[in-house]
Amino acid sequence: MNKYEDIEPVVINNKSAEFIGILNGDGTLTRGGTIRITGNSIEDFEHHSQRIVYLVRVLFGKTLKPKIKNNVVISGFTSLHTS
Repeated sequence: MNKYEDIEPVVINNKSAEFIGILNGDGTLTRGGTIRITGNSIEDFEHHSQRIVYLVRVLFGKTLKPKIKNNVVISGFTSLHTS
């Protein structure tokens, strides 16, 4: 699978507004097109594994698997549309 495969442009609605808010508060957007959202592995893991995974699947058609590293939960994906 190509990590730079195309995704559909996002339509502005309640779900995309929520995602933009999450990205603004806890996220990073790189020049290479990577979107990464981080949080506390204990307090935020459920939110990542349920809500953020759901929003990314609905908005971008991507499947996320949150990972834990050094007590930080990380969810992210890469797309040419974000670079």
